[in-house]
Amino acid sequence: MVKVTIGGQSKDFQFGVPKADYGHVPQNEKYPSAVAGESVWLPIMIEGKDLSNLNTLTIKALYGESRENEFKKYTRADGSDDWRERSRVGIWTAVKDSSKQIVSVNGYARAQNSNAFPHGVIENCSVRIDNWDFGNQATIMIDVSDTEFDNDERLTLSLCAMPYFLERDQPNATCTLKIQLQGEITGSPNQVLGEHLVKFQRNDDIINDKTQIEITQLVELGALNKIGEGNSIHPKQLLTSTTLVSEVQKVADEKSVNIAYIGTDTTENFSSLIRTVKNQISDRIETFRVYYTETWDEEILETYPNLLEAAKDISGGGFNLEFEKIPSKRCDDCGESDFIKNGSDWVCEDCNSKEYTLPLPDNIESADFTVATYVTPWAINTETEDQYIGMLNLLLGNDNSKLISVDPKAGNKSVRSWCSKFNLSDIYKKKLQLKSTPITKPQNQTVDAIVWRKKRVIN
Repeated sequence: MVKVTIGGQSKDFQFGVPKADYGHVPQNEKYPSAVAGESVWLPIMIEGKDLSNLNTLTIKALYGESRENEFKKYTRADGSDDWRERSRVGIWTAVKDSSKQIVSVNGYARAQNSNAFPHGVIENCSVRIDNWDFGNQATIMIDVSDTEFDNDERLTLSLCAMPYFLERDQPNATCTLKIQLQGEITGSPNQVLGEHLVKFQRNDDIINDKTQIEITQLVELGALNKIGEGNSIHPKQLLTSTTLVSEVQKVADEKSVNIAYIGTDTTENFSSLIRTVKNQISDRIETFRVYYTETWDEEILETYPNLLEAAKDISGGGFNLEFEKIPSKRCDDCGESDFIKNGSDWVCEDCNSKEYTLPLPDNIESADFTVATYVTPWAINTETEDQYIGMLNLLLGNDNSKLISVDPKAGNKSVRSWCSKFNLSDIYKKKLQLKSTPITKPQNQTVDAIVWRKKRVIN
C-alpha cells in the first residue's frame, strides 16, 4: 500500500487563495477578466513499503474540471474564454547538487543515468531532470528501482501553485488542480496509485507571509544548508551549477578565474551554486563577486539579514567571496535614494525632484564568467534594462569573457513569479552583439541554459 497526503490531507479538499499583485488578465470587449492568485505551497508526503516494488514513481499535476465524467484541462483552444488555462504549478523536491551518483545494487556499484540526480534524502533514489516539468501542468519522475522503503521512510515533496480565477465567478470563483501518483513496474503500464483534487477558492481576506512561507519550504528541503553537499530543489539550480562547472573546467592551463553572479535571487539558487563551486572547482576560483539588488532582495534580506554572510560560511573560505550592491534610484539633484510614488511619477522624498538615475555598482570589474539566472523580471524594466546592459558591458570586458544565462523555456514555466517576457535573448543578441551556444546536457523541459560570448571580429 502507498499512502499519499497533500497539504496534510489524505482526501480532496478546498484551499483559500488571495489575489496576487500582478499577472491579471485585463477586461476587454471580447473576453472576461481573470485574476491571478498568489502562489501557494502544499507539502506532499508519500510513504509505504510497496514503493520498493516500483521502478519509477511519477507525480503529475493538472488544472481542469470534471465534465461528462472526465477530467478535462482548462483551455481556450476550443473557443471558450476560460483564462484559468494560465494557472501554473510546479513540484519541488530535494536533489543533491551534483549529478555524479554511484549506487550500490546487491553489493555491486553502477553509475546512474546522466539525467538522473540523486535525491537529497532517500538513498539510491534519483530524480530524472529530463522528466521534471513546470507550467500549466507539472510532472516529476523519480527512479526508485534500487530503493528500499521501510514503514518509517517518507518521500517529501512540495507543490507550488499559482491558480487563476474568473472574475465573473465571484464571489465563488474556484480553480481545481488534480494531483495523480503513478507507479511503473517492468513490463506493466503505469498504475494509478492515488489521486487528489485540490479546489482553490479565491479569498482576498487571507494574508500570507510569502517570504516566510517560501523560506520555510527551502529550509525543510535542505536548500539553504551551510555544510555538506546540500540540496537543489529546481532544475534551474542544476543547470546553473553544471554549466558553470563545465565552462570553468574548459579553461586551459588550470588558470584561476573570476566569477560574477547577478542577483535578484540570493536564496536557494545562490546557495546551491556556492556549494557546487566549493565542492568541485574552488581551487580554480580567484574571486566570486555577487551583485545583489537593493529592491528585489530587500524583503528577504530584511527578514534574514545574515543571509549574505551565511554564504561565506557555505563557501568555507575556499575562495574570495565578495558582495556588491546594485544601486536603486539616485536623485540627480540631492543624491538621495528614497523615492515615493506621486500619482504616476516617482519623486525624491527629500527634495521632491522627479529627476533620477540608476547608477552602476561602485566596484564592478570584468569577469571571466558572469552568471545570470532568472533575472528577466528585474532586468526587463525600461530603467533597469539600461543598468543591466551597462553592467554587462563592463563584466564582459575581457575578450574571452562569457555570460551564462538560465531562463524558463516559456513564460508559464515560472511558477513563483509572473513576467510578460521570460528571457533576454534579444538584448544579448542585438544590443550586446553576443553569440550563443545552447547547453543540451543535462536534458530538461523547464529551463534553457545558454553560454554567450562576444562575436569574433575578422579583419
